[in-house]
Amino acid sequence: MCLKDLRDEFIYDCECRHLAKGSVRNYKAATRFLLEYLELKQITELEDVRPRHIRDLMKEKQDAGSTSRYINDLLKVWRTWFNYLVNEGYLEERDNPAKKVKCLRQPRTIIDTFTAAEMKRMIQFYDGKDFLDVRNKTIIMLLFDTGMRCNEMILMEPEDIKQDYILVKHGKGSKERVVPKSPALSKQLVKYCTLRDGYLKEHPTRYKNLFPSKNGKPMTDEAVARILKHAAKEVGVSSLGACQSSYLPPHLRTDAAEERSGPVQCLPPNGACSPRR
Repeated sequence: MCLKDLRDEFIYDCECRHLAKGSVRNYKAATRFLLEYLELKQITELEDVRPRHIRDLMKEKQDAGSTSRYINDLLKVWRTWFNYLVNEGYLEERDNPAKKVKCLRQPRTIIDTFTAAEMKRMIQFYDGKDFLDVRNKTIIMLLFDTGMRCNEMILMEPEDIKQDYILVKHGKGSKERVVPKSPALSKQLVKYCTLRDGYLKEHPTRYKNLFPSKNGKPMTDEAVARILKHAAKEVGVSSLGACQSSYLPPHLRTDAAEERSGPVQCLPPNGACSPRR
């Protein structure tokens, strides 16, 4: 069986199952790496793929400077692809080449969290009154306050904001959940939504996303990352990593004492957001 055709079928199946766009994008990239490597070895048929070919590609990536974690992520995708081929009857379980390849050993890393002062500086960085500044500040507050995944936030609509909570309708695995929100975030969301309504009257769009881009289209992961990285750089937070996809319990959200007194004071979220690696 032609590997290219089987890869196209696998990606099509992922899209039909409505996997997250980021997951499909990663699957496309990882399977393309393997496909291109095998083609260089003049291997185009499924029956000719051996475990050593996968190990050789992993070694090549390692020699090129890729981290063990990244290479293991690639291997997970390749395993998923070959498991799909087994389930679809294209491949016998005993002939699954990825099953016989072990992950690389990963060094344990301790992730430094944001300090309360760093969070406060990042939130206060976007202090302008125009739509984009207020939007950016609201995004940072929401991510710190709720621990939402970036994609969950991007897909939010105004109707998802309830009086005492936020309804996450596009969670991992297409599961819905309820996320509490602090009084400080509630106040900021009211301010933002008012400004958003006025902005969209002047810049109509067919999209319903709570956080539109400047041209009214849905934001991207990369755009949100730029917002965070720019704020971090300008306020002296070193080497911003990424807000990880973990939910923050209420006691790790906005400090109640500061909510009553006015300024927003965020507490370190136990690894939910990590500026340094």
